[in-house]
Amino acid sequence: MKRKPTIITIISILLVCCVVFMLFTTGVFAFGGKHFPAHTFIGPYDISGLTTSEAKAKLASDATALHEEMELSLVYLDETVRVPSEIVAFNVEKSVEEAQPGEENPLFSIVSEDGLETVLTQQFGSIAFSKDSIDSIAEGMANEMQTAIFPHVVYLTDFLTKADRPQTIVASASHSMDDLSPALSEAIRHLDGTEIKGQQVFSLMNELGEEGVVPITDAELTILASVLYQAVLQINFAIEERAISTSLPSVIEPGFEAAINRRLGIGFSFRNPNKADFVLHTEVSGGDFRLSIEGLPLVYKYEPYVERMNTYKPRIIKQFSAFVGENQVTVKEPGKDGLEAIVQRIVRQEGVLVETEPVSKDFYSPIPRVELHPLVTENEGTSDAGTKESETVTMPNDNEVTSASSNSPVKGDREAGTSGQASPDSPSTSVGEQQTDNQEGIIYDKGGMPVNK
Repeated sequence: MKRKPTIITIISILLVCCVVFMLFTTGVFAFGGKHFPAHTFIGPYDISGLTTSEAKAKLASDATALHEEMELSLVYLDETVRVPSEIVAFNVEKSVEEAQPGEENPLFSIVSEDGLETVLTQQFGSIAFSKDSIDSIAEGMANEMQTAIFPHVVYLTDFLTKADRPQTIVASASHSMDDLSPALSEAIRHLDGTEIKGQQVFSLMNELGEEGVVPITDAELTILASVLYQAVLQINFAIEERAISTSLPSVIEPGFEAAINRRLGIGFSFRNPNKADFVLHTEVSGGDFRLSIEGLPLVYKYEPYVERMNTYKPRIIKQFSAFVGENQVTVKEPGKDGLEAIVQRIVRQEGVLVETEPVSKDFYSPIPRVELHPLVTENEGTSDAGTKESETVTMPNDNEVTSASSNSPVKGDREAGTSGQASPDSPSTSVGEQQTDNQEGIIYDKGGMPVNK
């Protein structure tokens, strides 16, 4: 048979519980005439050794100075605004009364919901905030301010209710091709539904994976990356890695190329600076595909455009060869114009122009045109038997520089506007000049400059 607890035992247990409770409540609440022990803080302020009334007086003074210098910002995606100090107040009374002795305690604050609503309406006019979201934001601000460490940033997206998180298409770009390969189509479909995580870097090559890009050419990947680049420029994402080719592919709009070269390790990546995730959607139809980015609506609208394009004519390189017939010209390399595309971006808020910002300057060097010409000989003589070829470089401004190899002299008059680099055996002359025994020829280097003997 179990022994029943005696009355003395029960009374003893009750007395111990009462003593423990009294000690606890005394430590928390009974500092009216006592001092806070060492290592007692409210926010960054040390109240060790102070009575409750002294702690309140000190904290009130410190909080007043803090309130005047406080830097608190609200961030919603691509907009950041400073919070007016008038809508925030520190609750000194509550902070001291609820302070735990010997611990780090919060500095409580009060946020005016009416004042907060006014700030949100004025600064984020295009974004709708419900009453529930405003209450949630005010509570979140008060909680985050408890450390009393400033400057401080409050991200509104952390406190929005589900009803205030409408998802919309914020950017899109499309491309048409005569022949969209099955491998590229599969890669595009693979990207559908991919999350672009907030405050993280998105790499196209990493997202596709090594297996996904093996059957795709770099040219096809360049097209895909370029279309994605066009879409990314329509929001506030930051470009992390982007390159261009030596020559602009004909299927890509100037200024919007994002080249891929796996052999050189060149890819395309960007960063989502927002504290919110976005989703990449893709559509493929025949030879057309479309990329779109879905997420919370932004405060600003971004409109990239090509501000100016400059073209540069290529040099003409004339090579003189004994294997080209008289009065014939053979085009060895057709050459290509150089191109410079200057891209800028217009930023608008509710249709009003805010600023125009630079985006990029893409430059593609001109490719020289190479022509094969017949050798030029004197009327009364023939070219040296060892002559094989010489070269004339015509600059875009019609200046030409002619050079001949040292073991392949070219004799005779030069065409207007040219000069030659002479061989040791037979120095060339400028236009209209004849080489004589008493007149030295002028020797030019390959750039057309005279060389002093």
